[in-house]
Amino acid sequence: YKESIQNSTTHQEVYKKQSGGRGKFADIVFEIGPKDEDFEGDGLQFVNQIVGGKIPREFIPAVEKGFKNAIKFFYNNRKQSLRIIEQITEASILYAQNQVKSGIQCFQLFEAYCGSIPYELYENCILPYSKKILNSAKELGCPTIFFPKDFSLGLKSINKDICDFVSIDWSMSLNDARNLVDESVGLQGNMDPRIFYQENIEIENYLESLSKFGKENHDWIFNLGHGFLPDIDHIKVKNVVKWIKTKNWNR
Repeated sequence: YKESIQNSTTHQEVYKKQSGGRGKFADIVFEIGPKDEDFEGDGLQFVNQIVGGKIPREFIPAVEKGFKNAIKFFYNNRKQSLRIIEQITEASILYAQNQVKSGIQCFQLFEAYCGSIPYELYENCILPYSKKILNSAKELGCPTIFFPKDFSLGLKSINKDICDFVSIDWSMSLNDARNLVDESVGLQGNMDPRIFYQENIEIENYLESLSKFGKENHDWIFNLGHGFLPDIDHIKVKNVVKWIKTKNWNR
């Protein structure tokens, strides 16, 4: 049995540190996914897409080494990795409980790294910890939403014991997600934000294509399947929100 990454996923981290003198700041964006079919090397395929010298060349090898070490560490040190995840889970539970006590109306857990490892591996090793975090809010009477990005066929393992709603990213159709997810769990999602780049008539045609699903599924929250992109026309966004709110769903 060989484990392999099946989907691509993009992640962003912002690093800030002030320890006297000049501060340190980094805005890090990376994509992890299957190797290119024509890649002839062994192990990790690392692609540097930095242009214009925005990051000095001498720093790039250290970044590549970091990715190799992180992946290698998880596979070679499974028990130690899970102990770290346990500590993160305990801190996340305290955070979730405090958020509920402070008055939030719903708790959503974003799991951006789901697609970074095979869904079976996430299902067995990581999902139990995500469930603990979600249940910590649920036990205090707070509705929960779980967003396991790029979880693909792993969605079949999502049931009411884990969350009340599951959020779907734009790479999977709502109908496919509905067939995979337990019927007791509602869906949230999943408009591809790049649709906003299309003409208004094409955007409305997409929205109309949701009519049948919206009519048949009362436990559905319309949402984007990914975050807004910086250059999206806000007028088009306002039009979509208005359309969703005024649409007769024939329920």
